[in-house]
Amino acid sequence: MKILRVIRSLDPCGGGPIEGLKSSIPYLNQLGISTTVACLDPPSSAFIANLPFPVIPLGPVHLGYGFRFGIVDDLRRLAPEFDSVIVEGLWQYHTLACWLAYRGTSLPYFVFVHGMLDPWFNTRYPFKFLKKSLYWRLFEHRILRDASAVFYTSLRERSLARTSFKPYQANDLCVGYGAPTPLLPTSEDLSKYYSRFPQLFGKSIFLFFGRIHPKKGVDLLVHAFSYILPLFPNSHLVLAGPVSHSYHSQLNKKISSLSLFPHVTWCGYLDSGFKRAAFSTADLFCLPSHQENFGVAVAEALSYGLPVSISDQVCISDEVLASNAGFVNPVTPSGTLKGLISWCELQAAARTQMSINASNLFTLQFEWKNSTARLAHALQSCTSIP
Repeated sequence: MKILRVIRSLDPCGGGPIEGLKSSIPYLNQLGISTTVACLDPPSSAFIANLPFPVIPLGPVHLGYGFRFGIVDDLRRLAPEFDSVIVEGLWQYHTLACWLAYRGTSLPYFVFVHGMLDPWFNTRYPFKFLKKSLYWRLFEHRILRDASAVFYTSLRERSLARTSFKPYQANDLCVGYGAPTPLLPTSEDLSKYYSRFPQLFGKSIFLFFGRIHPKKGVDLLVHAFSYILPLFPNSHLVLAGPVSHSYHSQLNKKISSLSLFPHVTWCGYLDSGFKRAAFSTADLFCLPSHQENFGVAVAEALSYGLPVSISDQVCISDEVLASNAGFVNPVTPSGTLKGLISWCELQAAARTQMSINASNLFTLQFEWKNSTARLAHALQSCTSIP
């Protein structure tokens, strides 16, 4: 089977959907499903130059919406080369363009929602909700209605999505999500990591890894850490991931007001050996997010046997709690603090067991080879291609 996956951008700063797409492709190849990715990035984009799969850049496009005349025709011309199409995400032109190109044709298309129908956004951004409500009635509900299937990463994400906008009609399936089998850091990886961040050596590390955005509750984590530090002075908070200039400044003001600068490290975007070193040397992964349809970084942390402290708004928090692979608390200052304190107060044997539980949970439920098998089954069952 040959599939085309259409995404707004392959810029790695875009977070989970991009990383998930990249990680799943090798596993789909093992199942006999070859993948080509079409994106709206300009052909000159540096981040698409050396990707290990075929990329068709359809940009440049205009504004954040990603509009350009001719994209629908471009997508139609690609149709004979593929057996099915997966559209990644909602609310932007590439999704509408795929619907215009493929509705009523023999080429089945699927929509991967990636958390974009969570009702949290409706209450958090009421003006955007009004615009989305109009767009939903004009186009978006038809795009889901006419898709061969609509994919969700968790049962809770699907349940929440059904309540977000009306009318809602879709053949919605939970196919899961995941992270790749981890590669342990080499001695060279660790050496480079500590050379770049020498202040982390020998510290007890609380790690945030991912796109640093107000939705992620990083401000709650910084606030909670300020209470932890006097009690456990060997602690250090690591913030790894891309961040906007304005939010970086906002968090720095908070860090400064709490006198935390010597105990907080901004790592920026980490990849390859630096990423492996960050996960392997951390003690607890922290994500007090206000909304997370899955949480790829949570799965990555679990893959390294790293216990997690996450909010109850992360849609895989039930699995974490049931497996005793970490701590789950409300998205509040006290809830975030409780997760950190719970970890600090654990005895060594309990920490070791929680690490084993984290690794087992990843292997059983969130390893890409398992989630891509579910995705492959969904694709094959909804098409005539074996």
